Amino acid sequence: GKYPNRDISENDFPEDAWQTDAVYVNHYLDAAANIVSRAMEAIYEEYGHTREGLDAHGRVERAKMFAIHMVDFEKDGLPNIDLLEGGGWTTKKSFEGLVRRLLHAMMTNDTFTVVL
Repeated sequence: GKYPNRDISENDFPEDAWQTDAVYVNHYLDAAANIVSRAMEAIYEEYGHTREGLDAHGRVERAKMFAIHMVDFEKDGLPNIDLLEGGGWTTKKSFEGLVRRLLHAMMTNDTFTVVL
């Protein structure tokens, strides 16, 4: 087709497409962020780290649960075993690729699967 892998240039979307509607896209992103926040809160609650009544130590432990560490193999070598806790680790290049693929899937209504 005209757009291999559905890689449509921003300028080629029809004027009435939702992808060109800045207000709609902002609402879409806000709703997506709210869904992620609610999912995180549910996980925190499951592991006993709800917001209510947390002391300073509890807030630190809560923050660690989703912490993602960026590693640089060339500079630091293999990541320390301690980085396997929390949200895990990734490289900058890998993270940027994930962001690009997720945005592509959202903008083109294509499928994208993430395995954690």
